Amino acid sequence: MTTAQTTRSLGVTRAAITGGLFLATLFALCWGAALAGLEFTHAFLGLFVASPIGEPGAFGMGMLCAALGGAVGGAVLALFWNAAGRLGLD
Repeated sequence: MTTAQTTRSLGVTRAAITGGLFLATLFALCWGAALAGLEFTHAFLGLFVASPIGEPGAFGMGMLCAALGGAVGGAVLALFWNAAGRLGLD
């Protein structure tokens, strides 16, 4: 009796969308925390926007950059995952 082992691949598009939504949501939560006076979120926010909190357009630009960064990160993760599966690195 033999068992066939199949390696499931990740969908690159789904991983990109998930990564983008996750990082944009995390950015929005950190932005709200910064508006509430919690200073520890400024380092994370600074990854995506250089403008100070409350600057017009800074939130939108930060959300866009976070979503794009998360999408790229999610896509790269899926590509590496699928490549490792093809190499038999389970």
